[in-house]
Amino acid sequence: TQRDMLVKARARAGGHAVCTVAGERFLSSRQFFQVRLAGRSISALCVADGKTCSILGWSEHVQLQRNTQWPFRYSGAVTMSALPDERGLREELRVTAKKLGLVGLFGCDFIENRNGDLSLVDLNPRPPATTPLHLAQADIINVHLHPNHEVFAHQQAAATAVVYADIPIRITKKIDWPSWTSDIPNEERTYCSGEPLCTLWVSAVDTRSAEAL
Repeated sequence: TQRDMLVKARARAGGHAVCTVAGERFLSSRQFFQVRLAGRSISALCVADGKTCSILGWSEHVQLQRNTQWPFRYSGAVTMSALPDERGLREELRVTAKKLGLVGLFGCDFIENRNGDLSLVDLNPRPPATTPLHLAQADIINVHLHPNHEVFAHQQAAATAVVYADIPIRITKKIDWPSWTSDIPNEERTYCSGEPLCTLWVSAVDTRSAEAL
């Protein structure tokens, strides 16, 4: 049914180009349908070297600033513990990465249903937005360019959130941005409602505390 389908655009990121199906419609050459699944949205940060594939960490997507115009836009994520049995999944990802010729960091988005079963939604052949939750900033480029580089993923719980403008807001260069922000505006202007303003990063002793921060 139409309620069970989404329309997505190719080569777009952040969920802004995802919408529900309303009435009959014809797709452009850069659009496609995708089945809408029920469950929690989770993401795996992976690294492949052409022969092997490892999962460096998991995170759960969170919706902190819900928006009716862009209901599926990326809002943030919080780290989560590894799944009970990843061996089969790692092998499937290894085969997939090898067939696609993936080398370096990439992300996989899944929907996990109430039974714990995973359905692959997207495979992003690049370091995803959640990468800094699992790797130190200095390690990201090294791991991406040299997948065999020994790396130690963060053990501490962490969370990230994108702050969007709810209303038009003037951002000046006089703002003293805290050290736990990134992607801050580089020009002084008025930002429209819905535009991203910055990204927040926090760490904590456990996942619940990180998400609360």
